[in-house]
Amino acid sequence: MKRFILPALVGLMAILSGCGGQEAAPEPEVKVVEVEILAEEKAEVNETMPIEAKVTYGDELVEDAEVTFELINGEKKERIAAKGEGKGIYHIDKTFTEEGTYEVIAHTNAKSMHTMPKMHIQVGDKVTMSAENEEMDQEENGHEH
Repeated sequence: MKRFILPALVGLMAILSGCGGQEAAPEPEVKVVEVEILAEEKAEVNETMPIEAKVTYGDELVEDAEVTFELINGEKKERIAAKGEGKGIYHIDKTFTEEGTYEVIAHTNAKSMHTMPKMHIQVGDKVTMSAENEEMDQEENGHEH
């Protein structure tokens, strides 16, 4: 039995020491779809303003994404499909007819990925929040109203 153990250990050590001298293959670069919402944070009632999304995949601009903006003001929700303007830019023009705090979500499908960045636009002086944001604020503060 001892005859077999010693050669087996020597062989195992030779195999392991041979692997240590090789360089590891470089990790492939992981790319993700990134979306930046481009819009002013304040607007006036009945003002038309552009809202855009810039879509990139690593360093490249994405020309074939599907972008839909969802605008939420309190309980009211609206979805508007954006038009590709070229150079990774997707655009809508929005006229805000009511005061409030609008949550803007850019639902984006590109390169078999989905992402939903958010921002807020304050229209007029009235501050409103969606029901989802109110629930999150209540959970963070540890109580309900």
